[in-house]
Amino acid sequence: MHVNQPYRTEADISILRGATTDEISVATEGGSVYFDENGEMEFSDQAYWQIKKIRLVDYSSIKEVNQKVLFHSINIVLPTMNKAKYVLKLIGTKYYDNQDRNLQLMIENWTFTLNNTLDKATNFSLLRTEPFLSLRMNISIFNFKGYNASIEGTGLIEINYEPDVFTWDNHLNLVNCSFTNIRSIMTTKELKEIIGEKDDEQPLG
Repeated sequence: MHVNQPYRTEADISILRGATTDEISVATEGGSVYFDENGEMEFSDQAYWQIKKIRLVDYSSIKEVNQKVLFHSINIVLPTMNKAKYVLKLIGTKYYDNQDRNLQLMIENWTFTLNNTLDKATNFSLLRTEPFLSLRMNISIFNFKGYNASIEGTGLIEINYEPDVFTWDNHLNLVNCSFTNIRSIMTTKELKEIIGEKDDEQPLG
């Protein structure tokens, strides 16, 4: 499978998975998903129709349906490129609203590699929260294996959150994950604070 453009869905349950050995005896590595420079998947704790007014109608007062996203038995293959991009981007709203939805992301039995035909570092990473991991988000990553990747200007996983609002407990779970021969190079310029944040709202990411 190739992802060559931004993808977003408003489905309450979204699943992308490869075959397992229980289903096909020769399925030893799961399916491969290739991302090019325009490919990314985006999810939010707000529905698109709440963020963008449709036909100038404001739907922000309508309660949203909670969303569950599952990725299972997949090998993610990234390209080498100059502009920073992400496989998965989670957009969190800054202020708590009873109309917003809960977003549950589960990643299980994933592997992560660079395109081995390209012999240089990439600015393309796995997961980023923007601008923050919100109270309505839960991220669980099980049996994730990343190996042989060189990343510049970003991290493999970048999660920003407000430490004064909540901790990672019950919002971020990593179980049986391993990272081998992965290098991330970042300059002090790339570790800058988020623009527009007040002094008491700086994230720890």
